[in-house]
Amino acid sequence: MTQATAVAVRNPLDEFRNEIALREDELASILPPHISREKFVNTAIIAVKNNPDLLTCDRRSLHAAVTKAAEDGLQPDGREGVITYFKVDGKKQAQWNPMLFGIRKRARELCDMIIDAQVVHANDVFHWHQGDDPRIEHRPAPLGTDRGEAIGAYAVFKQGGVILHREVMSVKQIESVKSVSRAQNGAMWTKFWTEAWRKTVIRRGIKTVPSVPQFERLVTRDDEHTDFAQTGNIIHLNRDQIEVSPHVVTDEQADILRALITETGTNPDKFLEFAKAESVSDVQAKEFPRLKATLEAKKAKQAAEATGA
Repeated sequence: MTQATAVAVRNPLDEFRNEIALREDELASILPPHISREKFVNTAIIAVKNNPDLLTCDRRSLHAAVTKAAEDGLQPDGREGVITYFKVDGKKQAQWNPMLFGIRKRARELCDMIIDAQVVHANDVFHWHQGDDPRIEHRPAPLGTDRGEAIGAYAVFKQGGVILHREVMSVKQIESVKSVSRAQNGAMWTKFWTEAWRKTVIRRGIKTVPSVPQFERLVTRDDEHTDFAQTGNIIHLNRDQIEVSPHVVTDEQADILRALITETGTNPDKFLEFAKAESVSDVQAKEFPRLKATLEAKKAKQAAEATGA
């Protein structure tokens, strides 16, 4: 009788749990003081457990999504933010999405700013006044009645009781932004489409009001998953879309640096001090080759020492 050989089957969730446990110190160095590493790590594990499809994503992109949540000071709990995925060339890529609740929360914490963003429907009463007396009047259709299709969205930015700015976008403008998103068929633009609309108008409006880099980075996270046509050193879209300047590393380059930091056991705080950046996502693009080469040299040296070469 043939004796069966027991083969240990690796559990993807257990693998992820072990991987993130090894990154606890790194994540703790990024998190704001009011979020404990234990709570954040547990929330990330629960998020992945509740959405097993994330375990089939490119693992580097999944860890990058967790890192971005930590950088933004938000929990990936489905309320403050959510990790979803989209496909690139048939491969799943995890994506960190700050949700409206999280954006408004961090606006209060970082900028003492209150942001209200709403979707406007065809049967609502909506008046938008510009000029010397700018104001927005929005009365949703009565409860229990059909509000009609969504026709636009707006955001109001208020600080200390003073309205700093009002941003309004039509459905055409929002769809124009969606059309250049690599995740346009992902959960954010389908399942959470109202969140996507409200975030889009906030993202455009934040460029007009005084803010802090940490909050601007949070609000513009979606720009990392957008396909832009490049012209020279500046990326231009139509006026109804977005303009961004690629002065910082790309999402892929940031992921490479994060992976090398983890693989070499480099202290994240020391690295950021060396890179003169607040976070890996804020590293200057021109510094990427130098930083990558430095980390790769450290990795090679460690490998040589380990083999006794």
